[in-house]
Amino acid sequence: MLLRLSLRDLRAYLGRYLLTFVAVAIGVAFVGGVNALTDTLATTFDDLFAGLNASTDAWVRGEVEFETDPAFGDGEQRRRINVALADRVVGVDGVAGVDPYVEGFAEALDEDGEEVGGGALGPPTRGASWRTVPDLNPFELDDGSRPPRRAGEVALDRGLAEQLDADVGDVVPIETHRGVREATVVGVAGFGTADSPLGAHYVLFDLATAERELAEAGQVDGIGVLAAPGVGQDELRDDLAAALRREPVEVVTGAAYTQETQDDLAEQFRFFRIVLLVFAVLAVVVGAFVIYTSFSFIVAQRQRQIALLRAIGASRRQVLGSVVLESLTVGVVASLAGYLVGLGLAAGLSGLLVEDPAPLTVRPLSLALALGVGIVVTLLSAVVPAWRAANVPPVAALLEAAVDVTHRSGRRLAAGLVLTGGGLIALATVLAGGDGSGAPHVLAGRGGDRSRSRGHR
Repeated sequence: MLLRLSLRDLRAYLGRYLLTFVAVAIGVAFVGGVNALTDTLATTFDDLFAGLNASTDAWVRGEVEFETDPAFGDGEQRRRINVALADRVVGVDGVAGVDPYVEGFAEALDEDGEEVGGGALGPPTRGASWRTVPDLNPFELDDGSRPPRRAGEVALDRGLAEQLDADVGDVVPIETHRGVREATVVGVAGFGTADSPLGAHYVLFDLATAERELAEAGQVDGIGVLAAPGVGQDELRDDLAAALRREPVEVVTGAAYTQETQDDLAEQFRFFRIVLLVFAVLAVVVGAFVIYTSFSFIVAQRQRQIALLRAIGASRRQVLGSVVLESLTVGVVASLAGYLVGLGLAAGLSGLLVEDPAPLTVRPLSLALALGVGIVVTLLSAVVPAWRAANVPPVAALLEAAVDVTHRSGRRLAAGLVLTGGGLIALATVLAGGDGSGAPHVLAGRGGDRSRSRGHR
């Protein structure tokens, strides 16, 4: 009977639960949206790095010089290696191709000298060397384009070229850590089928120019290696490590290099997720107060109905259970609705933050966390009003008088008596002082007496 009554009340008085529904939905939308957004961005960048290194079977890089603290990036800083090592790598058995690579800061400027692309909050703008081995190069030139071959020539990714409104043959200012130099655009390249790698922009130089502009002459960040047919990545890594054992380098497989990059990015997204979840938790906490207040009003409006149920035989547990059932129903429905809203927000934000993001990523743990937060917060916020209602005597609740269901506190009673007695003593002292002839003026009475004396003067 109480189950049917609770469901009937939910249908009949939907307006009572509107505020609770909105509060729960907003909190769950924040939590679910943050998790879905960060999961989607992480998946997108994982796919990006997997595509960047898809054909790299081994990577030769410098040894670790030092590790940075979390405040400075929490990563490893490696020394660059001599580009001449590429000649030794290409002679190792099982190597089908090598491609020295260097990357660093570079950005294109518009005609007003302003940076084009990222900015403080936008996607990164980078400079890199053009990879001459097609299987190791994720960029593909458009028709009428060619790769840069000498100083003063650059290729731009298609997205950057469109923002600059630059075509092949145009001259654009390029800024690196060595200053600003003009360069002729000889190539426009897409990142596979996309205009740019997830909105990031690249200025591409020939290798010698990239060494000078982005690093140091003769120094590169690493050497990508392509294996010959039938040679596995582990076998290639071991052969390269043996050939370069006297050099201050480290050799890893292409799969390990990709995994390291993805792990580093996941660590950065973990911090990003925590920052956003702080705001989501604040929304949930505020929502809990709203839910508590809303259910307090709902229970107060139904006080006589609850008392009638008690009078005809309903137990406290049954009354409490009926209110909890209503809160559970509201919590489940509102949490589902809020999670759907959060997914919509995540999809919209991921499209704004990166170009061509991965499909929206919904992980079971993130779904369970968001729904669990909404349902549990709703239940906990409704328990106290429900418990108070269940403990009201039936006859008293049927009366029109208000019923105090709070418990008595001896400490509060003693504190109230002490404060009341002190106030009466202070008032009596001031009254006994009369015109101020010798009686002490204390507490509030003393201030009032002094004000009166100043008024007489």
